[in-house]
Parts: sequence; C-alpha cells; structure tokens
Amino acid sequence: MNSYNDFFYYSDILVDENLLGDVYVGFSNAENDEEKFMYTLDIMKRNGMFPSKLESCKHRLSDSNIINAQDNRGLGNELFRLKEYLKSLNCYTKSIILSKNNTECYSFALANRSAALFHLKEYQLCLNDIHRALQFNYPTKLFYKLYERAGNAERLLGNSERAKNNYKKCLKFLDKASISNDIKTKIKKCIEDNLEKCDGLIEHQHVINEQRTKEEIVGGKHDSISSLSKFIELRYSDDFGQGLYATCNINPGDIVAIDKPYICGFSMDSTFICCYNNCMKKCLAAIPCAKCSLAIYCDDECMQKSHEEDHFLECPILYYINKLPGIPLINRLTVKWFTKEIIKFGIDNYCNKVRSLNTFSVNLLTKEFDRNGFFNSNDFCTAYSMAINDDKISLDVKFFFNCIAVEILNYMSLGGFEIYDHHKATVGASLVHMLCVLDLNCFKSRNFIIPLSPKDSLFKPLMTGTLDPTFGLFNHSCDPNILLCNGYENKNIVYKAIQPIPKGKQLFVSYGIHFTTNKKDYRKKILKEQYKFICKCQPCEENWPIARFTPNRISSLNILNSSCVNAITDECIKFAKFKEFIKPEDYKFHLQYLQNFLKLLYENVKRPFSLYEECVEMILQVHRNLA
Repeated sequence: MNSYNDFFYYSDILVDENLLGDVYVGFSNAENDEEKFMYTLDIMKRNGMFPSKLESCKHRLSDSNIINAQDNRGLGNELFRLKEYLKSLNCYTKSIILSKNNTECYSFALANRSAALFHLKEYQLCLNDIHRALQFNYPTKLFYKLYERAGNAERLLGNSERAKNNYKKCLKFLDKASISNDIKTKIKKCIEDNLEKCDGLIEHQHVINEQRTKEEIVGGKHDSISSLSKFIELRYSDDFGQGLYATCNINPGDIVAIDKPYICGFSMDSTFICCYNNCMKKCLAAIPCAKCSLAIYCDDECMQKSHEEDHFLECPILYYINKLPGIPLINRLTVKWFTKEIIKFGIDNYCNKVRSLNTFSVNLLTKEFDRNGFFNSNDFCTAYSMAINDDKISLDVKFFFNCIAVEILNYMSLGGFEIYDHHKATVGASLVHMLCVLDLNCFKSRNFIIPLSPKDSLFKPLMTGTLDPTFGLFNHSCDPNILLCNGYENKNIVYKAIQPIPKGKQLFVSYGIHFTTNKKDYRKKILKEQYKFICKCQPCEENWPIARFTPNRISSLNILNSSCVNAITDECIKFAKFKEFIKPEDYKFHLQYLQNFLKLLYENVKRPFSLYEECVEMILQVHRNLA
C-alpha cells in the first residue's frame, strides 16, 4: 500500500459521531462497486463531509504566497550574484508560480529570470520572458534594462534589425529612468558600441540541432501488441501471472518496445516540465496557468491548447483536488484521466463503456485486449482494464478511495461540470476504479527520471506518475534485463535490453528496487506492501547478496566453462583497467565493448559476479545520459 496523506481523515469524522463500525458494515454489504459509491456518497452527504459550494481560489492572493514569492525571488537574486544561474532560475520560476500575474512581483521575477537565461545563453527564452514582463506591470522607469538585454539577446542570435530596434527603445526609456546622469552616459556609450556591432552583423539562419537517429523495435512490431517486438510473446504462469518472454535471443542494446504513456503527471515541485499531455517537454522558462497557477507550461501555445482540450474542466478545482487526502499526484491524475475521457466520449458513451467493461468476461492472459484480440496502449479500455488486485485491497482502503471519489465528483459538479443523478453511480465507481489502477501502477516506473541537462544533479529527481499499459505487461525483477529510457522529450518511452535475454527467458523491468542495493527481506517486504505480490525473481529465490558482498574473483565455484577460464580472466583484467582509466561521461563511446563484455560473462560466469553487476550499471549510466 502506498503511503496516503491523512488516511484517517474521513474515518475520524465518523468515529467522532460513533458511526464508523456501522458504516463499514453497510459499506461491505453493498453488492457492487456502484452501490458502494452511492452508499459512501449518502453517508458523506448526511454528515456534511464535503463542501456545498466552491469558494474562489484565494490561495493565489494569500499573504503567505506573496511572502514565499518574494522570498524565492530574493534567494534567486543571491544565487544570481554568486553566478549560480541554473539554481537561481529555479527560484525565479517558483516566484512566478506563486505570484499573481498582474503584480510587480510577477513581472520582476520574469525580468530576473530573463537575466539568468541570458547568462545561460538561452537567448530566445530570455526574450520570451522580457516580452512577458513588459506586458505584466513591469515599472516603466526600468524598461531600459529589459530593452538593453533584449537588444543583446537579439544581437547574439544574429538578428541585427531587431537588436537595433531594442537598443533604440532602450535609449528612449533611458531618459525616463531614475538613475544618475553618469550611469546614463555609461549605458548610452555601451548601447552605441553595440549598435556599431550590429552594423557588421550578418543575418543568418540558426542551425537546428541534428535529430537523434530514429530508434526502431528489433525484429519489427508484434502482430497483436503493436508497441512490442515480434520477438516477444505473452504467456501466463502460476509464479508470475501474465508475462513477456523472448521467442529468440535478444542482445544488450536491442529495443524491445516503444510506447507513449497513456497519462502522465509530475509532482507540484516540478518547475521544468510542461504539463500539457501532448507536450511534456523539458522547459527552462515555464509559465503557470493564469487562473490556477498549478499547471505549468513551456509557452503560451501549450497553455492555450491544454485549456481548450481539458484543463478548462480541472482548472477551477485543481487547488482543492491537490488538498484532498490520499496521494495528491494520484488524485490529480484521476481528474486528468476522467476529464480526458469525458471530453472524448461524452458522459453517456463514457458510462456505457464503463458498464460494458464491468460485465466483460476476463481472460487472465489477455485482460487488457479488446474484443478483436488487439492490445492498444492508447485505448481507454486497455488502460481501464489494467490490474488493480481488487481482492487484496483492504476494506478501509476501499472506503477511503470511495470518499476521495465522492469529493472529486462533488468538486467537478461545483466547478461547473454537470453530472446527472442517473450517471453518478457509474461515474463515481469509475473514479474509484481509476484511483485503484493509478495507485497500483503509476509509480512502478518512478525510477524513470527526466534529465533536464548535464547539470540536472542540481535539482531533486522529479516524482512522476505514469500510466503506461505496455509497462504493465512486464513483470518486476530485482535484477531487471530491460531499461526504460529516452525521457519524455517526444513522449516516447523506449524499452531497451541491458542484459542478454536468451530464447525462452522472461523480460523484466524494475519497480525501483534492486538486489545490489537492498537486502532480500527488505525488497520482498516493500514489493508485497506496495504492489501486493511475493517476488520470485532469481535474486530473491537464490538470496543473492548485495553489491558489497558479491563475489569478485573467477574461481571454480562460479566459472561455467573451465576451458575458458584463462581467456575470461584476461578479459576481466582488461575491464578493471578500463574502469580505472575511462571516465563515466565517456562510457557512451565504449558501449559496444561493455555490451560484448557483459555477454561474455553471461555465457561463462555464474552470477552474481561483481564485474558483471558493475558492467550492467555502466550500461545503465550510458542510457540514462543519452535519454
């Protein structure tokens, strides 16, 4: 079970009224999910457990937010003076998010961020922030600063005419500035020098970075699961349930699947990712939604598209959804998922689809497939049919999820989305189901972090919640042979083999826990509590030691082919020298060597073996850096 905020919030209210025991009895006696939801709705309504009207979002105007915005800008200024431009950028963005967009604080934060972007040589982003600051109440007496910076940015981009226009505007507003004549004279001299530089500037088209080679699935696409390789088949086993197996040998580096997440979200601390579901690009100069400030975008275009497509439904209530008990990211994703489907299908068709899924007979092997036998990871029915382990969810957790669903439904209604009484049971039960699907599945790939830049170590890892039906086909191992990589720059998730996978062997991903860093008892405990299964991977079944105690020498105990012992020993010595002299950032130039060495060990040395595990980690580093 995930760790839920305020888990006892609803039950405590009922305890105070001496009702909890009776409520649990009534809840458990309800015959189906729709009845459970309507029972919960009735209990919460009778006990005044949800609001009857939606208050205006005064959170953006609160004194604490204004102070936090000013504090973040102040910290950004300190970091800027220390030339910590990337760190200052983060502070300025937080200040922008916390400020109201027609205030000086907002415009100052934009102006300050434009300076940081200029020093990071992000000239176009710098210009974007300057234009926005000028639109939002930036003091006229300081316009000269922004126009000078805009002129410098345009000049460095090679736009001489635009640079000249900005320099001329700088001189115009310089006369109105409240600074000494000496300073004005120095600025004028600097502008005149830059204008001369513009005269000799040759206009040019900017070189577009060469796109990376298109990556393709090894062997071509699977006949019924288009996101997978045809070298893979779906099987069912008693130990692992549904799983993916190689139908021929798969080598390290082979791409076995490419897919896009069905729905994805990020923690509220994420200030560098556009939250528009069809973008999700990394952005150094994010801008918040002008109304709720809780959704951030890379530019005005993404903001407008997001609002037109689905954000207009969640915008009025996002602040309140974020404050609900449970896991805020899961609650927000539930609203995002629901609004996405409602806009696509309409309320009547949505309810019909949900009812049909509830009555459709389930085959344990192909439960996410459609009636024609195809697995479409971009289909609502596929995502909705993902595992929830309903029989393993305790009564108190089920009631907790129903209470959250009641609150979401209520806020949707208060926010202006009309849900008729005859739809409430189906919609409410579907929201509970979505919460369950997301709770079990959306954090499994949380170790898949979006890198911002080579300097991304300055920031905390981003907490992602991703619903990816293709990922759900893979089982977990504490020794995964498949890595998710490539980030979400184009929303693609690329599944690459990082170990040899012989024909007939299962393909495994990791749910974020590995045998080299965690002991068996701890791993099994976490996996059972969080994902409701007992891990039966090889490291758990054979009790492999953590990295510190892994064998590091070739001997008769771990050599599989005694005739090759000398050759393998020599290769291990070469690998040890490789580690000593090659820097981690240069591993990418030696990826083929690492993969070949790994294959040699796989075929000839019994695991666990420290050099093998180290080689796997080096390959992981290469793919993470390439993402």
